[in-house]
Amino acid sequence: MTSVYSTSMGLFASLASGLSIPLAQDLQLGWQGALIVWGIPLF
Repeated sequence: MTSVYSTSMGLFASLASGLSIPLAQDLQLGWQGALIVWGIPLF
């Protein structure tokens, strides 16, 4: 179970780091908008 947890944490961290720059630059959201996009799933 621990390996599933750590693998999913690494996978989602790499996904977030790979998508944050395109969100900020291509959609003209800036770093604040990209941060808001990642904060939406919290609610």
